Amino acid sequence: AAGLCLGLIAAAPALAFSDVSGEELSEAVEVLSGLGIVSGYSDGSYHPDDALTRAQFCKLAVLAEGHGDKINAGAYRTLFSDVPGSNWAAPYVNLAYEEGLVSGYGDGTFGPDDPVTVGQAVTAVLRLLGYTAEEIGPFWPEDAMSLADSLGLLDGLDKTAARALS
Repeated sequence: AAGLCLGLIAAAPALAFSDVSGEELSEAVEVLSGLGIVSGYSDGSYHPDDALTRAQFCKLAVLAEGHGDKINAGAYRTLFSDVPGSNWAAPYVNLAYEEGLVSGYGDGTFGPDDPVTVGQAVTAVLRLLGYTAEEIGPFWPEDAMSLADSLGLLDGLDKTAARALS
């Protein structure tokens, strides 16, 4: 997940997490942390091998686009039956949905604790980059994956759209 968003950002000050190793991953996490996009856990860990949830991804996407100042407008509202306004993620999920970055499921739920898939994340990143549904194409997730691959967004990543992003 950090790698997908890293292409959108420049450099930031370093901050170490106890469970992050490897130069490339460390740099990506440090940049995102320095920009206030990710914060890790209170024990100083980051959990880089955990699957990223849809709620966590919404927070990452909203903060990566620089709209952290708008989250209060979405606070305490319930747009999805499984994301009550009291949920920590409600402002992020609501704003990401209202800005067209993410969608819910057809039954009125969002699945905030479901793992975000590569296809879902790629679609949101393309939307963050300004691509419209018409530019992405009508066949999801194939068209989104193809466009992302042609842009180099999938370089070094598993290109399986249904795979959980970690």
